[in-house]
Amino acid sequence: MCMLRPPCNQRGIVLWIVLVFIFLISACMMEEILFVSKKILFNYRHFQQDASYVKVEQVMITLARQPIKNSHFCFVPRLSTKNLIQLPLNFWETHACSWQAEIKGYYLIEQLEQDDCAMLDDSSVAQYYRINFLLLDAQKKPERIFQSTFIQPVNAQNACSNQAHFVHPGYQMMRFL
Repeated sequence: MCMLRPPCNQRGIVLWIVLVFIFLISACMMEEILFVSKKILFNYRHFQQDASYVKVEQVMITLARQPIKNSHFCFVPRLSTKNLIQLPLNFWETHACSWQAEIKGYYLIEQLEQDDCAMLDDSSVAQYYRINFLLLDAQKKPERIFQSTFIQPVNAQNACSNQAHFVHPGYQMMRFL
């Protein structure tokens, strides 16, 4: 009855060996599928962060172009990064200005130092400011804080005590916390 095939008692072993190989191959394939799906998810999240970064940067450039003399409501004293990160959402809601456009969030403006040696194109000097922008997600929960510095021209209050240098007004840089 079992003449051309392996002995009857060995057929079970061959079947088990084939099943083990099929299991190992499918396990390797599943591992590869999981790796690829994690990579795709990571790339998607990275793309979303890049997109929000670009949108926030556009907001920062827009805010830096506006004269800030009439927006004292949004001003706060200088904050350390540690204190800024720990501010609760209700602080932003009560003390910050709201931004409701393509992206939603709140922003605070800090007045930094005036540099009497930083000359602009005309006879004015540089007043530095920092904008802190709290980006909200779709559920209106805090997502990330961005910081930007910008320069606006002011009249010199003191004579320059060091070497004068030229700077450009407006948006300077941005980072996220």
